Amino acid sequence: MTTPGPGAMRTRITDLLRPLVTSLTLPLRLLPLRRNRVVFVAFGGGARHEFSCNPKYVLQALQPAGDALDLVWVVEEPARYPELVELGVRVLKHGTPAAVRQLMTASVVVSNGAYLMWFPFRRSQFVINTWHAGGAYKRIPGDDPAADPRLHHKLVHSSKVTSLVVSSCRAFTTEEVRGAFGYTGEVAEIGLPRNDILLSHDRSALNARTAAALGLPDAVRTVLIAPTLREGTTPVEPLDLSGLTAALSQRFGGEWWVLYRAHKLSSSTQISPAQDQRWRDVADYPDMQELLSLADVLVTDYSSSIWDFSLTGKPSFLYLPDLDAVRRNPGFYVDPREWGFALAQTNTDLQSSIQDWDPERYREQIRHHHQELGSAETGRASQIIAQRILDHVEVAERPSQPDAVSPQAV
Repeated sequence: MTTPGPGAMRTRITDLLRPLVTSLTLPLRLLPLRRNRVVFVAFGGGARHEFSCNPKYVLQALQPAGDALDLVWVVEEPARYPELVELGVRVLKHGTPAAVRQLMTASVVVSNGAYLMWFPFRRSQFVINTWHAGGAYKRIPGDDPAADPRLHHKLVHSSKVTSLVVSSCRAFTTEEVRGAFGYTGEVAEIGLPRNDILLSHDRSALNARTAAALGLPDAVRTVLIAPTLREGTTPVEPLDLSGLTAALSQRFGGEWWVLYRAHKLSSSTQISPAQDQRWRDVADYPDMQELLSLADVLVTDYSSSIWDFSLTGKPSFLYLPDLDAVRRNPGFYVDPREWGFALAQTNTDLQSSIQDWDPERYREQIRHHHQELGSAETGRASQIIAQRILDHVEVAERPSQPDAVSPQAV
């Protein structure tokens, strides 16, 4: 008998959860929607990174509207987010009667996929799914109806109440939004709100704040290691951090520190630093985009962070020791060898890729990759979505919109 994976197990839980929540919230459907209420949720149910991702940047773009909007954010541990209170946002705990009431009476709900598979939103609500990944890389769990029809059905079902899906590129729209989700409604191909800062030409002040928050010494260079979630048990060759930083120093110069960012759903780390290794565990750092902005180099595997980071033009490398196993299950929308990034399956190959990195070739490969996937990144996604929300709630005094930010050439 095959043991269901975590993705299938989570979906089976939603099979039970959705009808229960629907029945419990029936009385709330009699309440009118609050026209100016906007509720945000990101990575619902976990205590890490919940004020982050695309909803965070949409909220910040709405701040000039001030008291005209009733802004609410739902998190696991409200006390962890005093900055939200300072922004004038009401912070509520997942699953409480107050949070459910706000969700059921909001005119607009902004999510990055959280809640959409099981919460019974009303058809009269404007529900925006910004999703939480760019590009079109590893297949999402369940996008194989022959292997798991129940999970595929839930992904299709999750789109029934969504009003708008935000897309980073044409390939994401085709393969995941229209394909895996079975979504037939409106898609805004404008890029991801969280990537707007990565397309900004001057991030020096932001990077200085991030480095200070991490306690990094002055003038060091950083490599961000950000693996995706692995649901299987295929053993992988751990990264050789000493060999990695030595290769980076040889190719780019300077003193290198490692920033290790485990996936937020991962229960264990996949690297073991030496006792004298210069590194920081940044799993609990609240905003991945700030880390991507700061890092000089990214090393990842199948994570969509490779898409985000590629917008900066900085060097990035793929370390895929289990490529053959992942190609079989869950598979890819676009094969990794076509992504345009140096690909290694061993530590030796990774170090060689770093030493052989050529900036001109890299820029051309990334330009081709963006073209092939049909990049829609505008650098103004946050403002565009904020304006859609303001138009929907009909706020009289709307914030002035800044001039368009041109994507940084890579």
